Amino acid sequence: HPPISHITRVEIPGETTDWVTALDTSLFYDNHSSLKIKGRQNSIRITYTGISTRNPENLKFQTRMTGLDEKWSQKTSERSVNYSNLPPGNYTFEVHAINADGVMSENADSLIISVVPTFFQNIITLIIMSLLGLALIVFVSWQIRKNVAERRVASARRQAETYRLQLNSVIRQFDP
Repeated sequence: HPPISHITRVEIPGETTDWVTALDTSLFYDNHSSLKIKGRQNSIRITYTGISTRNPENLKFQTRMTGLDEKWSQKTSERSVNYSNLPPGNYTFEVHAINADGVMSENADSLIISVVPTFFQNIITLIIMSLLGLALIVFVSWQIRKNVAERRVASARRQAETYRLQLNSVIRQFDP
């Protein structure tokens, strides 16, 4: 008989503790659950188990996270897996149980995970911020050029006034 695989718990990093349970007992009864996490909480720990009537302690598992890696993992007896630094996007975690006879579970238990981008990971926000940055650079450079041009004009006016005063002084010296 093929074993049955179940995802038993999903944990995300907590603010005060290392891990906080995001989904738990409802996963055992639902083969296609979903979880939505924020982009700054982009690490996740998934715990799973298998049910086998013959030799339950020798179960092996294969996992994969579609959207991140399409390949199945090596067979392992570990009953949890950690994913860290998941980029924003949609993923499907799947787990198969394999009993001691090498028989794989017929259906993989799956969990749909959506990592919602943070404000600064949103593409529209990045485009707007880039445009605002570019506009700021253009404005500052325009102000600097304007100030430099005003200084040059003021300097030229002072120099012209100085020349005019010197010329008037020379003309007064010749005119008795």
